[in-house]
Amino acid sequence: MFKSRAESLQQEEGLEKIRKVRELTRLAADELQTTPAALALAWVAKNPNTSTVILGASSPEQLKENLKAVEVLPRLTPEIMEKIEAILQNKPSGPVNYGRPPLDPSLSRL
Repeated sequence: MFKSRAESLQQEEGLEKIRKVRELTRLAADELQTTPAALALAWVAKNPNTSTVILGASSPEQLKENLKAVEVLPRLTPEIMEKIEAILQNKPSGPVNYGRPPLDPSLSRL
């Protein structure tokens, strides 16, 4: 399994994933003075369709690192979010409601 994963990262799609990770790492360090992990958790929390961010910390140090996302969250300005989207290019078209009205009426504006 590891060998096939390593080989897949040498293909065009894998190299593109590596490029995105490098760009996001630079953005985290240079513009937000944080780590990729804190940026990732803050990005998830910023998503209006996210109700909960579940941390997967396995040590007190990792938990402290993950909680830095709370400090990063206010720094995720619309400009920063646009830069992240430009790197990832994976923004969903909108919430999926399967024809049902949203539970929260304020979400109908999204």
